[in-house]
Amino acid sequence: MKNRLPLLIAPLISILLTPAATSQLVTEAAALSNESTISGTQKVNFGKPVNVALLETVQPPLVPMRTMVPTSIAPVVTPSVKPTVIVPGSNNGAKRGLQTSTKTSSKSGQAKPKPKKKSLIIRTCAMPAGAKPNDQIKYVALTFDDGPNPIYTPKVLAILKKEGVHATFCLIGRHAKKYPELVQEIVAEGHKIADHSMNHDEHLDKRSLAKMKAEILGTKELLESIVPGTTVEYYRAPGGNMNNRLRDLVIGWGMKPLGWSVDPKDWQEPGTEQILATVKAQLHSGGVIIMHDAGGDRTETIDALERVIPELKKKGYQFVFPG
Repeated sequence: MKNRLPLLIAPLISILLTPAATSQLVTEAAALSNESTISGTQKVNFGKPVNVALLETVQPPLVPMRTMVPTSIAPVVTPSVKPTVIVPGSNNGAKRGLQTSTKTSSKSGQAKPKPKKKSLIIRTCAMPAGAKPNDQIKYVALTFDDGPNPIYTPKVLAILKKEGVHATFCLIGRHAKKYPELVQEIVAEGHKIADHSMNHDEHLDKRSLAKMKAEILGTKELLESIVPGTTVEYYRAPGGNMNNRLRDLVIGWGMKPLGWSVDPKDWQEPGTEQILATVKAQLHSGGVIIMHDAGGDRTETIDALERVIPELKKKGYQFVFPG
């Protein structure tokens, strides 16, 4: 059996090596052995060294591999997943710690920013007539709520006339009905009037359609009847409470929803100095200032107004209407 080992190993080697390499290796192994013949079979002495260099240089034949799937086991199917494209500077996917792709412009290759939704509530004012966007000018709008009032509205009108400034008066319907001459005076002096509802219901946005029409559309029609030829451009919601439904109704009735951006809360009677300090802190070009000429004791408002207009003029502000 020992003398027949070369013959048994040869087929195994032929599997791993090329035919030429197999023949050469077997021949060299036989040459190194002690030759003896037992029943005509060549004996190989494996105690002698084999040419290792030959083993290292020969390459095994390429045997194609086949993937076998057992019939008893269903193959695993990997679901297709769309790759995530990471775009520098994108905030998409922040919750997952990723940055995902956005649509890019075919011309510049830069990500297109999402357009901002335009607010339909006016909180800024229109630029002065003849001004251009690049002009270094400052402008602001003055608005007064809750009038007309027989005590404080004439005082506000006197200050505005003295300073040569125009403002917007947001009038309550029941007050306008009681003091129509003040409404006419406001318009005659070049100011604008706005609808502030009939009874100053701060929960009007939650009322029925019929109630909204009576409060808002009823006030608009009343004001335009007091001053024929005048169009009421704005509606200011009592307390600023306006939802999308009310906003859309107001726009449909031909008015612009009017908000504000500077609020000294003079109706709380915080003191003249506090009113001035708040206006100064919140003031910005294009801002809309809200103050009150009715609804309580407005002595502090009158005192503050006498000082705030000259101070704003010194800072280069012009006075315009909301827009």
